[in-house]
Amino acid sequence: MEYVPEKIIELKQHQVFVFGSNKSGFHGAGAAGFALRGESRNNWRQDKWFLKAMKSERKSFDRIGKWAVYGIGRGFQKGKYGNSYAIQTIERPGMKRSTSLEVIYCQLQKLVRFAKINNELEFLVVGKLGANLSGWSLSKIKEVFKKLYVINILPDNIILPKEYEYRSKKIKVRKGFKRSCLRMKKPKVIGQFNGKYSFLSNFSQHGFIYNNLYFRTNEHFYQWCKTLNRHERKKIRNSFSPGQAKKIGKTAELREDWDKIKLDVMFAGVFMKFCVGDCSAELQTKLLNTGSKKLQEGNYWGDDYWGIDLKKHKGQNHLGKILMRIRNLIFDQRGDDF
Repeated sequence: MEYVPEKIIELKQHQVFVFGSNKSGFHGAGAAGFALRGESRNNWRQDKWFLKAMKSERKSFDRIGKWAVYGIGRGFQKGKYGNSYAIQTIERPGMKRSTSLEVIYCQLQKLVRFAKINNELEFLVVGKLGANLSGWSLSKIKEVFKKLYVINILPDNIILPKEYEYRSKKIKVRKGFKRSCLRMKKPKVIGQFNGKYSFLSNFSQHGFIYNNLYFRTNEHFYQWCKTLNRHERKKIRNSFSPGQAKKIGKTAELREDWDKIKLDVMFAGVFMKFCVGDCSAELQTKLLNTGSKKLQEGNYWGDDYWGIDLKKHKGQNHLGKILMRIRNLIFDQRGDDF
């Protein structure tokens, strides 16, 4: 049985070093520091090359280190002497448990997909993978890997440390553990957009600019797009609340193609809210922290098109589906757009 060595000094051409990282890809010390500059000690302030990399431009050659690249906090990266793969386990140094286990799990699923596509490569997982520094114990990190193994999606070219003895012997799985794994594979549901999840609602006060016009909420934008009548558009956009905008929109003169374009309009509005709006960075973090949970706008006002009618327990949930699409787009962009 093959295991990751306790100390990895050199990589073969087909090997990839998998380590825990912070969001910004600072890689100052620990396994990340060793991947970037060959030094795990926290002495980056005395490292002239590292200080130069910090000041360099985003895609500068000066940022390319031993196996990793300064500024890349997630995903595959090519260094001067080998390759690595970063798993974000913390937002910033000191912000413990700022990256949830579900977000870490989603990243590991992405690593699994990448490893299956690139089956000629061998992925060596660092034992602790950001444990302790991230606020999560080693046992919690191991538990996430165990979930991947029990539901049988961990490929043979992802090599784990010896203490992760999942392949060498039959695991005695505690009662209910497999069920909890399947719950993670079939994620839990956020069933209503209120309380701490009110930011998912179209009524949340997170504005954005479209065509040089400011919209207080996505509801304002959606109702504004319903009509081509200038007077009604002005009344909708100047409404003091999303509820008032919706009320005006119900009696507005509908454009002829509305039923054909309303899904695209909603997608555009949600995208602008989360990606170019007033609080887009904060909203993106909140959305990513929902992990792989299914998003459903459960309601008691009978909307079974955009959400789920909780009286009838059915609905098409188009708003929830759009939010999950946006979440996937943000996740992919944050992980790979460097």
